[in-house]
Amino acid sequence: GFFGESINSFKEIIKASEGKPIYKEYTLYIKLKRGEYIMGIFEIKDKFYLNGEPYQVRSGAMHYFRIPAYYWEDRLRKLKECGFNTVETYIAWNVHEEREGQFDFSGEKDFGRFLDIAAKLGLNAIVRPGP
Repeated sequence: GFFGESINSFKEIIKASEGKPIYKEYTLYIKLKRGEYIMGIFEIKDKFYLNGEPYQVRSGAMHYFRIPAYYWEDRLRKLKECGFNTVETYIAWNVHEEREGQFDFSGEKDFGRFLDIAAKLGLNAIVRPGP
């Protein structure tokens, strides 16, 4: 399985009060999905919210492609035991596309499995594209 994010909506609110300048407040809603299953709603307003509750992201970086797959669960468990609630990683396209147009997400490169393990342990993930 693979985690996905989709922007559900983006709204603009104009606020004004007695002689104070008008400013815009932006709220970003992100549906955290796995297939069709919605895992939660993440909002960025004046601070972060997860499912309507204030949320503090405590993240540590872990590059799955630099760790043997056998150790993924152990390392993610240790990250969680240190008090982190989120793992940050990037997708190193040069690892997955060694030949142009041929992608490999199997074995040691099974990014979806890495995210499944993180989810099983109760960790959120920040994923970004890489080189």
